[in-house]
Amino acid sequence: MTILVGDFNAMNTSWGCPISDTIGNRIHRFIVNNGIRVLAPPTPTRFGTASATIIDYALIKNLNWPCTIDSISELSADHKPIKLHFPRKANFELPRLNLIPPGVFLRKP
Repeated sequence: MTILVGDFNAMNTSWGCPISDTIGNRIHRFIVNNGIRVLAPPTPTRFGTASATIIDYALIKNLNWPCTIDSISELSADHKPIKLHFPRKANFELPRLNLIPPGVFLRKP
């Protein structure tokens, strides 16, 4: 399991940016070629003088647990912090084990 979170300073339309830049295209090719998932917040994480973009996000690989990401407005800076949330209880059930092979009937002695 790998989780990499941070300010990548890279834009790509696949994670919600209005445009893609060179670094964003390189990261996008890398994640597609390596089975990595991008988890980006639904709202911008950086506010410039004339633009708002999503350049803070998470790259995740081999994580089979539900998680969400949000940007939060707790600091007065040009970047909003992002928060990953992993619920304590997963929203899925494990399959029921069948310990008796098919075709075997149990009888009382």
